[in-house]
Amino acid sequence: MLRLSRARTPSAQMACPRDGVLLARRGYIFARPLSQAAAQPQFDFPLVRRELFEAWSRAEARTVSGRAARQATYCNFTYLDAERLYASNSVSWHWLDREMSSNFAGETGAVAIYHGALSAISLRAAFAPLPETARTFAAAHMEAEGQHLALLENTVPVSKRTRLLPAWRTAGWALGFLPTLVCGAPGLYRTVASVESFVEEHYQQQIIPLSKSGECPELVRLLTHCCADEVHHREDALKQLPPGAGGPVAWAWGALVKTGSRVAAELARRI
Repeated sequence: MLRLSRARTPSAQMACPRDGVLLARRGYIFARPLSQAAAQPQFDFPLVRRELFEAWSRAEARTVSGRAARQATYCNFTYLDAERLYASNSVSWHWLDREMSSNFAGETGAVAIYHGALSAISLRAAFAPLPETARTFAAAHMEAEGQHLALLENTVPVSKRTRLLPAWRTAGWALGFLPTLVCGAPGLYRTVASVESFVEEHYQQQIIPLSKSGECPELVRLLTHCCADEVHHREDALKQLPPGAGGPVAWAWGALVKTGSRVAAELARRI
C-alpha cells in the first residue's frame, strides 16, 4: 500500500457560487443555468487539480505493480514525491485520468468543429450564402466550447493529455467544414446535435459515479457545468433544424457521427 506523508503546502480557498439547479432527466444529472452570471461560475482550480491528483494516488496505491507502490516499499515516499511522479509521463493512467484526457480531446475537437463550420460559411458566401443565424450560432457555440477548453487547460496536467490532439483538431475542423459546405445550415445543425448527444452521455458517465461515491465534488461541479452547456447546444441545434430536415440520410449521418465520436473518445483514453 502506498503511504504518503503529506508536506505542509498552502491550499487555495475560493468562494464557489451556485451554478444552477440540479435536475434529473433519464437518470442524468445536469445544471440548468439560472442566469448568464450563474452560467459562468467560478471554480477552484487548485482544488480540482488536488482532487485529480488524490484520485490518481488512491488508484495507484491499489495497484500492486504500480511504480509508486514499489518505491514506497524501499523508502519514505512523501506527498511531494507522489506529486512529482503524478506529473511525469512515465506513470500509469487510471480511470479518471483517461476520462479527463478524453474530455480535453473532446473540447479541443469541439472548438475545431466550429472553426471549420465558420470557414465553410465564409466560403459559401461567394456562391450560396447561409443565413446570418448560422454564423451567429457557430460563433456563440465556439465561444462556449473555448471556455470549456480553458477550464480543462487549468485542471488537466500536460502529462495527462492525449498525444492525438493534432488529429482531433484536424478531424474536428473537417467535421464542421464538410457538412456545412455541402448541406448548409441543416448539415451544421444535424452534426452539432449528434455530437452533443454523445457528449452529454460521455460527461454523465463520469458525473454519476463520482457523485454517488462523493469523490471530487469540485470536479463534479465543473463537469456538470460543461454538460449543461452541451445539453443547451444540442437543444439549440435541434430547434434550428427546419421541418422535414430528418429522414434516412440525416439519421445515418447522425449515427455515423456518434459512432465516430465514441471511437475517438476511446482512442483519447488510451493514447
